[in-house]
Amino acid sequence: MKIRFGEIIKRAWQIMWRHKVLWVLGMFAGISGGCQGGVNSSSNYRSSSAPDLSSLSDRLSPDFLGVLPAFIAIIVVFVLIGLVWWILSLAAQGGLIAGVDEIEAGRAPRLGALWKAGFSKFLSLWGLDILAGLPLFLVGVGIVAGAIAIVLSGGSGGRPETAGLVVGMLCGVVALLPLLIVGGFVLGVIRLVGQRYIMFGGRRTFQAFGDAWRFLRGSLKNTLLMYLINCGLNLAASVVITIPIIVISIPFIGAVFGTAAFSSISDSSGVGALFASLGLLALIFIPLIIILSLFYAGVWGTYTSALGTLFFRQMTGMDIAEQAVFAPQPPLEPMMMGVAPTDE
Repeated sequence: MKIRFGEIIKRAWQIMWRHKVLWVLGMFAGISGGCQGGVNSSSNYRSSSAPDLSSLSDRLSPDFLGVLPAFIAIIVVFVLIGLVWWILSLAAQGGLIAGVDEIEAGRAPRLGALWKAGFSKFLSLWGLDILAGLPLFLVGVGIVAGAIAIVLSGGSGGRPETAGLVVGMLCGVVALLPLLIVGGFVLGVIRLVGQRYIMFGGRRTFQAFGDAWRFLRGSLKNTLLMYLINCGLNLAASVVITIPIIVISIPFIGAVFGTAAFSSISDSSGVGALFASLGLLALIFIPLIIILSLFYAGVWGTYTSALGTLFFRQMTGMDIAEQAVFAPQPPLEPMMMGVAPTDE
């Protein structure tokens, strides 16, 4: 099957730009299609003896104990916010898929109906996330278990054994790296395609996983090419979004160094002025970054989701017309559908 990738790229841009209601879902759904960066961190701890925790509370200052409940409450609040955001993200991913299908069917997308469509498939989408993420999760657990074994071996003083564990673990990771890259690609594609089988074909979790696997096997060349195109577009967009972030950061960084240079940090008044300036700048800088990040996620999340949905529709010819998840809507104007009007 010959896929018109140029038309997909152009049409996805038209959908994203002309139907800004989808940006709300894009803010929650995030960017899809691969080549997403991440931050990995690790730390090692060695000690010749276990620390004495019996009198830990006695060694903590009263001021720290006083703010500890508030600190725990803040953590709980952030965990709850993250949980709610994750739920909304899954529903938004399904809603974006349904929204693009609505537009391609000639109907105007409604935000409330799209949220409803996403939540109606939430359990299947959640199950697919778990199923697609389980292999990599188990690999991560194995790596963490190996790191813990290294720390425990180092703590007992067995240095030769520790060196052997480190070498063995590094060799294992290097040997598995190609498999992890391929596995990450396969599972990522299965997740994205499986989401569309859930939204378009009404599949359950395991059905969607199996259909997505067969889809990948039968169209590996086109799928890989679409993945690489999406990857390149995501990298280009990431470079573009860093420019305004750098521009915003320059005054903030300059003000920090300027305040530190002109404040005497040797006395309490200088330290107070420095922290007051930093707090004021943070109140201005952080909201700007949040707003810019949400805008980027809304716009680009909508675009990348549209790319995947349009590609899926071309490959399978499926739509959501047979599923009664939307009320009848008036047709879109010809220009909103990307079709030039014709004179009678």
